[in-house]
Amino acid sequence: MEYFYIFVIILIAVILIWVSIPKRRGSLPDESERAKLDARRFAKLLVAEIRLYNPHEVELGKQNNDIYERLTNEIERAKKIYESRVGKDDGELSEYFYEELVNTLAEGDPKKLGSDYSKAH
Repeated sequence: MEYFYIFVIILIAVILIWVSIPKRRGSLPDESERAKLDARRFAKLLVAEIRLYNPHEVELGKQNNDIYERLTNEIERAKKIYESRVGKDDGELSEYFYEELVNTLAEGDPKKLGSDYSKAH
C-alpha cells in the first residue's frame, strides 16, 4: 500500500510539471527572431562574465556611478566580441549589449554606468 501512495504522489508531480510547461504556439521562430534571441543571449553571456570575474569592481561602480570607468577594458573587449558576432551597425541587435550592461551591471539605472560611457559611445 505504501508503494501505491508513492506512485500517486509521483504521478501528481509529473502532471503538475506537465501542466506548468508553456506550450509552443505556432511554428519555430523565423530567422530574424532567432537572430534576436541569439544576440540577446550572447550579450547576456558576455556581461554576466564581466560581473562574474569583477564582482568587487561592479559593486564599487554601482555605488559611485562609474562602472564604465572601472571596467572600461572588460566592457570594450566584450563589446568587440559581441560586435564581431552580431555586427556593429545592425540596429536593434546592436542595442542589446547596452541594454544588458544597464540591466545586469547597473541594476537598470544607466546613470550607474557613469558619464564616461556616454562620452565613449
